[in-house]
Amino acid sequence: MWGWSLIFGRLLLAWLDRNGREVPHDLVVANPTLAASGSATLGHTERVIAAAANEDVLSEWLFDVTDPPSIVKTRAPEKSARNVASVKRAAAAELRQALTIPNRSRVEGRRILVYDDVCTTGSQLNAVAECLIEDGHAVSVEGIVLARAPWRRREG
Repeated sequence: MWGWSLIFGRLLLAWLDRNGREVPHDLVVANPTLAASGSATLGHTERVIAAAANEDVLSEWLFDVTDPPSIVKTRAPEKSARNVASVKRAAAAELRQALTIPNRSRVEGRRILVYDDVCTTGSQLNAVAECLIEDGHAVSVEGIVLARAPWRRREG
């Protein structure tokens, strides 16, 4: 799995090189995953950030490779994969309650780019952005994803 992280990290760097210079981000963070308690293993999104940081040989971008990360998921919300949009939105509301900023000085006043692998409804990214802005006092938050799930008709 680390090999895919390297590939995705390089894709993220290529996107930043092409699109990130006009209005650069001050910090690139992962949509937080929940690693097992006491585990030294990074989650899948954090691995991509670590790989991108490692490949950024000119240190042009500030990737969040701190321990703990700038935004942390403290508990696992209900799984929403392969579920309808209303369930995904409810899981995102629960996610918002599980997010914390361990050290506000890392994000305060910064323009932040949040990396994630797949976006379905955008609800999770919205919850992360809300936490970074409200709790961390970030100036702005944008998201970048590798893939966007196919659009489906909105249901209740």
